Amino acid sequence: GLARFLRTTPGGLLRVDAEAVKAEAKLDGKYLLRSSDPALSAADIALGYKQLAQVERGWRDMKQLLELRPVYHRREDRIRARPKDEEAARDEQIKRLTKKVAELVLDIRKEANRGRPFGSGTSGE
Repeated sequence: GLARFLRTTPGGLLRVDAEAVKAEAKLDGKYLLRSSDPALSAADIALGYKQLAQVERGWRDMKQLLELRPVYHRREDRIRARPKDEEAARDEQIKRLTKKVAELVLDIRKEANRGRPFGSGTSGE
């Protein structure tokens, strides 16, 4: 939490520890990304990483839309029917995920083809 940025004065008051904030600020906005595709530029790799949140949001939305949750059955006839229901739900998930990934890939290609500097797109960053 934020406790690492606070210090207590001899009088018992809480104060912001400027040195801790300064040390943490040195790490702001820096991360290392690696790709196995040498044809991708650094901007493409970073954009793909940032769009990972969109894919994860898509999964979360899909699970909510399909109301996926653990199902526990006790009756024999329901236990036997379950694999068919799960297979249909899984197929629908795969279709929706494939569509979302295709949309994201097209977005990445459009950004790359425009020759815009990284981060100047409309992704809300």
